[in-house]
Amino acid sequence: MRLEAARKRRRPGKSQFRGVFPHGDKWQAAVSYRGGSKCLGLFDEEVEAAKARDRKAYELAGEFAVLNFPEEAGRKTVGCRL
Repeated sequence: MRLEAARKRRRPGKSQFRGVFPHGDKWQAAVSYRGGSKCLGLFDEEVEAAKARDRKAYELAGEFAVLNFPEEAGRKTVGCRL
């Protein structure tokens, strides 16, 4: 599962998720859209920040959004066979 992998591979000062950055002892989520950037807030958990970023990205770009967890939006992952 990706959540377990995130906890194992975490390096100090870096996130494996798109749009998630360390901010002190919390994680900041941000999304870029049409040349601008929007801060979504601070979160205790890295995965929580990544999911918040995904929700906003999907709200802004719809089916064209690049997501950290596409399976939660009902989309297939690239290379996945069902």
